[in-house]
Amino acid sequence: MAWVLLSVAVLKPEIEMLVPEFLSYMLRTNELHNELINKSAGVAQKGIYLKQLGEIKIPLPPLAIQKQIVEKIEAERALVESAKKLIDIYDQKTKDIIDKLWCE
Repeated sequence: MAWVLLSVAVLKPEIEMLVPEFLSYMLRTNELHNELINKSAGVAQKGIYLKQLGEIKIPLPPLAIQKQIVEKIEAERALVESAKKLIDIYDQKTKDIIDKLWCE
C-alpha cells in the first residue's frame, strides 16, 4: 500500500507527562500502524484525517515506566548495533582469508 502525504499534523503532548523518546517508539509500533490503516477513510484515495487521528489513543504509563521502557529499548538497540559491527568484522575476516587462500 502506498501512502501519499496530503497534509501535516503536529502532535503537541503535555511534556510533563511524556518522555519524547517513548512517544517516538510508540508511533513506530505495528499496533499503531494497523490502527491507522483501519481508521483510514476515503474511496479513491484513503487517508487519515484529523478527526481519525484525534481518536487514536496511545497508552501512557507513568513517567518512570516510560523512562524504563526507553532505557530497555535503547540498550537492546545498542546490543543489535554491536552485533552488526561484529558480523561486519567477521565477514571481512572471512573474505580476507578466502582471498589469501585463492592467491596461494
